[in-house]
Amino acid sequence: MIIISNDQLKAFDELKFKQRIHNMSHDIQKDFADWLKGRNPEEIHETVLQTVETMRAYGIRQGQHLYLLASWGVFYGSDFVQRLGDGLVEILNDFNLEESEKINRVKERLDMFFPSSSDE
Repeated sequence: MIIISNDQLKAFDELKFKQRIHNMSHDIQKDFADWLKGRNPEEIHETVLQTVETMRAYGIRQGQHLYLLASWGVFYGSDFVQRLGDGLVEILNDFNLEESEKINRVKERLDMFFPSSSDE
């Protein structure tokens, strides 16, 4: 039997997280290549990391939700939720809401600022 320590598990989780951020950053750069021309890839990666860390603190865990929010972060800044206000922080802080409901409400609010934000 193999015994894995808590420190080893933590290191493995951190490695998975870093890989997930790397992949997400790469996907955003590929998916929005025309709009991100000339942007520093390291800056985009750092913005994705900051946005995902912020959103995880709000209880957002699903990959597609993190991707959506990280994409918005790349275009509008990793602090877009705080800067735009209009109840976004309150929605994300409402732990009585399911994650998908939080995202739906955030999309509705962002549509007021950016009408095409939910066009998929």
